[in-house]
Amino acid sequence: MAVLEKEGKQVDLHNLSGKILKQIRYNRTMISTSEDIWDIYGDNSSQYERTFARVLEDETILNFIKQKRSPIIIDIMGPSFALRDFFQEVPDKSKLGIALSLLDKRTVEEKNKDQKSGIKQFAGNIMRRGFWRGIKAELGERKADLIMERAMGGLDCLPKDEHMYSMLLSKAWNLLNEQNGMLLFQVPSYVDLKENSVRIEEWINLLKVNNLNVKYHSNKYGNTDAFCRVDRGVIKIIKTPDSLKELPFLR
Repeated sequence: MAVLEKEGKQVDLHNLSGKILKQIRYNRTMISTSEDIWDIYGDNSSQYERTFARVLEDETILNFIKQKRSPIIIDIMGPSFALRDFFQEVPDKSKLGIALSLLDKRTVEEKNKDQKSGIKQFAGNIMRRGFWRGIKAELGERKADLIMERAMGGLDCLPKDEHMYSMLLSKAWNLLNEQNGMLLFQVPSYVDLKENSVRIEEWINLLKVNNLNVKYHSNKYGNTDAFCRVDRGVIKIIKTPDSLKELPFLR
């Protein structure tokens, strides 16, 4: 049995790989029907601001971007619309925006606007290693100042396995600038007898124990009986030169 030693715990890679492959097949089916299950999350900048307001506190995403000399922003599981909206407010800066979407459904006009704004859209499945290699190649030696993920229902496109989220967050963390780079992530927290648990709140406590600058807010909704509860929360993590090189995860 193939296993991964992660924080002292053996993770069954065969089981996790099976979940990932199953989800990839599902995503391919959705693509084949011309339905982009991520496309509905291409909201404007004000909707992003509202989603993360509880963890941003007195800060805003736009002000954060404006403070950077040559901002590099990555939006995971979203088309380029929100990045274009933000970048319209910072027209005089050298900037790079990277939108990671399942499909590229932009019009020619939208592609031209993105090119002028310094925005590139990568279409593909974030569960594939080759997809992330393309992002690293685009960045070169540079790091992102802000990495956002506001997938909304698109989170259902990922296996409900906390080790999967660990891997995705690790990839984002490794692309983040050490000079006060910021992660803004929407996350699920599942408690379900039929599903693996994604123990977000326990993980947040672990980050705090390791002196990471983290804020978390949870919005509970959906079925709240004894058998299933689904929470959706938002996380902000700031990376500094003193931060851990690798994010710690639960055993």
